[in-house]
Amino acid sequence: MPGRPGLPAGRLGLAVGRLGLAALLALLLPAPAQPVQPAADPAQTMAYIYNLGKFTEWPPAALGPPGRPITLCMMGDTDYLTLALAAIENRPMQGRELRVRHMSYLGEPLGCQILFVARSEERHLAEILPAAHAGAALTVSDIADFADVGGIVGLLPAAAPDGKMEFEINAGVARQAGLRLSSQVLKLARNVVGR
Repeated sequence: MPGRPGLPAGRLGLAVGRLGLAALLALLLPAPAQPVQPAADPAQTMAYIYNLGKFTEWPPAALGPPGRPITLCMMGDTDYLTLALAAIENRPMQGRELRVRHMSYLGEPLGCQILFVARSEERHLAEILPAAHAGAALTVSDIADFADVGGIVGLLPAAAPDGKMEFEINAGVARQAGLRLSSQVLKLARNVVGR
């Protein structure tokens, strides 16, 4: 096989082989299903969850007797939120103390008034959401299109120049779960589905 001037035939074949291997690998590797959403600021995420809880009305049976804490359950890989959680744990919410509980997706979300679902659990939403909503849990996540796929509050990455996070609400699912979100919260949402 004749080579280009200055490049021995053996090296030319090796270069072509490497290019072919790279092209073959590019064809075999799966393309990402959707662009990865940038992670939100943990402190801002927890502040939104805390404030959403302050403006949510649960059925009395979901809260239990006066004095029982409101439980924020963290489902999945939420290590990136650990420091921010410390800032809101044990703070008062609607005359009760806010407690935090960590769980895997296999854990029943019983006793959770607020359930944050991490991106690591996206493939399990079909099992998680009905169980959570049956127990009147306010479901919140930063999974892309969360409100569109049956969650109640979908946190969106900051797109505004001021760097503030935004959110979408699925009011129909909230109603089905027995929850009432304040009209103030609905006004602040970028989008409200299922009015």
